[in-house]
Amino acid sequence: MLSDRILVETTNDQVVVTLRAYSTPFRVGTLITAGTAATFGVLCICLTPTTLFILGVCAAFIASTAVFVGVQWLVYGFEQFTVAASTLTYEWGIPGTGLGSATAFNADIMGPIQIHADGALGFTYQGQVVRVGKVLRAREKLEFLDLLLLHLPARLVSVPPVAMGDVYYPVDGKLPAAPSSSVVPSQSQPPLAPIRVTATPAEAHI
Repeated sequence: MLSDRILVETTNDQVVVTLRAYSTPFRVGTLITAGTAATFGVLCICLTPTTLFILGVCAAFIASTAVFVGVQWLVYGFEQFTVAASTLTYEWGIPGTGLGSATAFNADIMGPIQIHADGALGFTYQGQVVRVGKVLRAREKLEFLDLLLLHLPARLVSVPPVAMGDVYYPVDGKLPAAPSSSVVPSQSQPPLAPIRVTATPAEAHI
């Protein structure tokens, strides 16, 4: 569950929301198995000649490094959002690998964190889209936004309306009033006066 991977720390002057990567023993085991098989497979294929063997060693090293980084990401990878005063700091990292970054944004001029048309989670800043939510699965993005609404200023988070059929309803769950099924009584009209028609005999033709 997403709630098991989120840590929220609130103090008088800042809010820190930390997300851990989604990890299961099956995912970690699959990654290790595939990486190990690929590493030994490359070495076996590239045993001779010497030049090919050297290339194989390089390829095996790259593959083993990728497996190590991938396992570290699944086990220890994180994203962190820190809001203090008018600054939002976004950080992601993989401990033990030296990979990651931290960037501070002026919260007064940034757009809200939201789900964009292409399904990506992020916000606009100085005309650029900053993507976040690297550790989130697709179905967790809306739940994450709902959680952010509880802890961050409302102007920093935008939750899309909930679609029901072809009609969009507000997030607060209030449904629009159903159209009335009562029949509108027709207004009574005065009876029409009879119209008198006078017939004249047709003229005889000679």
